[in-house]
Amino acid sequence: MNSTGGLNAPYMFKSPRFVLAVPNLTASAAFYRDVLGFTVHDLAPGWSLFERDSCVIMAGECPDAPGARTIGDHSYFAYVEVEPIDDFYTGVVARGAEVIKTLRQEPWGMREFGIRTTDGHRVMFGSRAPSVLQQNAQALTIDPTIVDFYERMPEEDRLEQGEFLLEALRTRELIERYAPRAPATVIDIGGGAGAYALWLAEAGYAVHLIDASPRLVAEARRRSGTRRRPLASCEVGDARATKRPNGAADIVLLLGPLYHLTTTSDRVAALVEAARVLKPGGYLFAAAISRWASAIDGLARDLFKDPDYTPIVERDISEGQHRPPDGRLDYFTTAYFHRPEDFQTEAGQAGFNVDGILGIEGPGWMLPDIQVRMGDPRHRADILRVARMLESEPSAVAMSAHMLLIACKPAT
Repeated sequence: MNSTGGLNAPYMFKSPRFVLAVPNLTASAAFYRDVLGFTVHDLAPGWSLFERDSCVIMAGECPDAPGARTIGDHSYFAYVEVEPIDDFYTGVVARGAEVIKTLRQEPWGMREFGIRTTDGHRVMFGSRAPSVLQQNAQALTIDPTIVDFYERMPEEDRLEQGEFLLEALRTRELIERYAPRAPATVIDIGGGAGAYALWLAEAGYAVHLIDASPRLVAEARRRSGTRRRPLASCEVGDARATKRPNGAADIVLLLGPLYHLTTTSDRVAALVEAARVLKPGGYLFAAAISRWASAIDGLARDLFKDPDYTPIVERDISEGQHRPPDGRLDYFTTAYFHRPEDFQTEAGQAGFNVDGILGIEGPGWMLPDIQVRMGDPRHRADILRVARMLESEPSAVAMSAHMLLIACKPAT
C-alpha cells in the first residue's frame, strides 16, 4: 500500500539527532567541547546543541532524572563512525576520556572503541575496514624485522649473563619491592619464554603469559610443563588487544612491548589495554629503553668504529626511533627509545597514576668488563648497590639502559 501515510511511501529520513538528559549542562558542554571537539550552541534555557560534522546531540538539563550511570547498558546512546579512527582515539585518550573499550579490530567489520561521557552516557566510535580478513590481519601486525630478530636471537637465554643478568636481577628486585603479595593474578604481556612469569609462578602467583612470538610462547609452555608451579596459561597475543577479561589482574607486566611499538598511538593503546585488564588499584610494571642507551653502549663496546653506527645513534637521540641495518642483530632491532618524561606522559594518557620511573641497571651496565664483574660476588654487590643508590635520581634515571615505570590503576 503506497498511498499517502502508508508504510512504503517514499519518505526520506534525514540527519538524525540524539537527545540526551544530562544532570549538569555546563559540565556536559565542556566535555563535548574540550574532549570530543564538538561545537556548543545554546538553544534555550536548559538546552544546548552539541555539533560536530554530521553528528548532532540535543542535551537538556534534567538534574532530577535518574543518572545514566545507574541504567546499565541502557546508557549506550550512539554509534558514530569517525575517520581517521586511530588519530581520533589517541586524541580522546590524551584529553582524559574514560575509555570503556580500547580501540580494536572486530569481526563484524569495524575498528572501534567506546567511552563514557562525563554525565555517564556511553558512546561507541568506529571506522569501517575494507574487509574482516584485513582487519584481523592488521590487529596483529608486527614489523617483520622484529619478528625475524626474535626468530633468530636466543631471547630465552638472554638474561643469564653480563649486563642482561644485571637487568634481570634488578627488575625482579623492583617487582618484589612494589608488587602486591602472592597469591595474586599476574598478566605478563610480552613475556617471551617466561623469564619473569615462571619466577613469579614459583613464588605463588597465578601467571598468564602473552607474547606475539609463537616460538617464544611454545618455549614458555615447554618450560612451564617442567615446573612444580606451572603458568596458568600461555598464549600468542597482541599487547594492544589481549583476550583477557576486564579487571582480571592484580599485576600487569609490560617488560618489552612498549619499545617495539614505535608509534605513540600504539604504545598508549597497549597501556590502555593494560589498564583495562587490571583490577582497580592494580599495579603496572612497564619497561622502556633509555633514549641514550645506544650512545652509551657505543662507547662501552667501541661500536663507533663502524661508520654505520653513528647515524643510528643520531636518529635514536633526535627521534627515539632505532633502526639498525639489516642483518646487524648485535645492534638490536626496530624499536623506540624513551625519555623518562615521555614515558610518564604516555602512562598518564592511559589513565594510570604513576608512582615512579626508576633506572634499572644504573651505570654498571656500561662497564666493558661487566660480564666478568657480574661473576664476582663482591663486584656484583657493588654494581647492584650503586644501581639502588641512583635508581630514583631524576638526573641519572636515563643513564640505565632500561627504565621501569611503576603505576597504579585508580581505585575508582
